[in-house]
Amino acid sequence: GITISGSTTFTDDITINGSSISDSGDLTIDVGGDLSLDADGGDIILKDGGTSFAKFVQNSSNLHIVAAVQDKDIKFFGNDGGSSVTALTLDMSDAGTALFNNKVGIGTASPSQALHVSSSSDTPAIIESTDFNSRIEIKDSSGSSFIENRGGILNLKADSADAVANSRI
Repeated sequence: GITISGSTTFTDDITINGSSISDSGDLTIDVGGDLSLDADGGDIILKDGGTSFAKFVQNSSNLHIVAAVQDKDIKFFGNDGGSSVTALTLDMSDAGTALFNNKVGIGTASPSQALHVSSSSDTPAIIESTDFNSRIEIKDSSGSSFIENRGGILNLKADSADAVANSRI
């Protein structure tokens, strides 16, 4: 084999007739144009110390982003006015529960509350339960109230989901 040390310039394509490039320190790839990773196996695997922790997978032309370590999260970070923020966490120990750091806007680029749904539809949201009953809990520091659909009958309840209906519509 050939060992090259120091700074070397190649003016044409480099063909590696093996399966790995290794370096005992940091390795920088610096290109003047775009960097393309073309894996005919469809997977780009990220490893640390030989252990896979993430994969980018091409599956039927869909991109799958995979956290390869059991119960480890996928986190999206950003810089907000000079401070690092975790914008979104996908909690893999809870089947991918999405935890947003701040507001969520659906149909709006400027949400004004924790959840802001904007739509030109007469029905901007549907809350559906696969149970016989569906309810929305409205809660503050002193108690809870509920809006409940029980088999097509709308109930308004205070203090407990099991309380006798205070109002029925």
